[in-house]
Amino acid sequence: MLKNSEVQFILVILNTNKDIENIQCFISLHPALNWEKFSSYAIKHGVAAVIFNKLSDLELLHLLPNATLDLFKQQYYKTFARNTVLLENFKLVAEQAHKNNIDIILLKGISLINHVYDDIALRPMVDIDILVKKEDVSQMEKILKSLNYGTNPIVKSKFIEIKEHFHLPAFIHRINHIMIELHTHIHESDSLLKLDISTFWENKIPVKDFTDNIGMLSPENLLQHLCMHIHEHYKSKKIRLSHFYDIVKVIEKYNNHGLDWNKFINGVVKFNLRAAIYPYLYLVQKHFITEIPSIISSHYNEVDKDNYDKYFNDVLLTNPLLSKEQTVIKQEELSRIKGFKNKLVYILGDLFPSRRFMIRRYQIKNKNLFIFYYVKRWFSAISRLFFIVFNRGKK
Repeated sequence: MLKNSEVQFILVILNTNKDIENIQCFISLHPALNWEKFSSYAIKHGVAAVIFNKLSDLELLHLLPNATLDLFKQQYYKTFARNTVLLENFKLVAEQAHKNNIDIILLKGISLINHVYDDIALRPMVDIDILVKKEDVSQMEKILKSLNYGTNPIVKSKFIEIKEHFHLPAFIHRINHIMIELHTHIHESDSLLKLDISTFWENKIPVKDFTDNIGMLSPENLLQHLCMHIHEHYKSKKIRLSHFYDIVKVIEKYNNHGLDWNKFINGVVKFNLRAAIYPYLYLVQKHFITEIPSIISSHYNEVDKDNYDKYFNDVLLTNPLLSKEQTVIKQEELSRIKGFKNKLVYILGDLFPSRRFMIRRYQIKNKNLFIFYYVKRWFSAISRLFFIVFNRGKK
């Protein structure tokens, strides 16, 4: 059971379709609900617009205090405005890609609005993620530059910069600051996941609203990708509740309407994606009203449920990331780098990152003082080192 009443209430609303008694009952049982905390969690986790829309459809907006209602309404219209601008800008990119015979697959947010979510205001987007073939990257870069996009990468060190990544530095429009990320894969090159990206291209399906060179992932690949995205970022706290709700909406949209669970499982087995799939479907099934077949849930015995429950309940939704979790993340990053020399170069790059990185990372207003923030960074590193030394061998 989630410890936080405000988070519980968010899930109650997200899981309610027609039975409004669940919502009314929860409020009656929690008269001391902290509305400020409730709205803060909903906005932070990208579900404020969904909550506003659901309560509006259920004619329950009157249950919210006026200040909370105003915040949620703002989030809804802000998301609508933002997504409209993103879509209009991408249409120009799609047209130019079409002229150059470049195929594109939409990823994450832009593939979900208008296709999985019925209302474009329900799924916040920060940027536009698209998948292109490696041989088309150079031409796509030229297209984006011709449309006034440029790159401004902020990296820790040259070693980390040259390390192969599955997407290029973000392209940012020089006037309206719309950001587009070009992906050639959907996970890091040194990831333990070994997905053959060609299968995503083979299975892609057409989408409306754009030129015919634009597609989206098949239901099976889309569900795999959303789970893998959570897996890649889960412990670093770059995941929001909305990412789990994306999975809910995809299953709701395609279950019995194009989603072949046997084909889905075949892909999981073929590319050894078990660790990147089953834990997150387990969490979705536990916390949301979602119809997931037994051929999936039968694999939950492979999941360290206590560990994932802890992250979902205590870290993802409630508490800041603990030094213990930060240490584990750093150890995992380091373990993926081959060779003692490369490990040492990586550590030095992490301890002594570039000036631009330090200014952006610590939001330094007086840029002349950036050197003093290295002390703060080193103190954190030493704290992690002590944790490793004094906890080595402990379970």
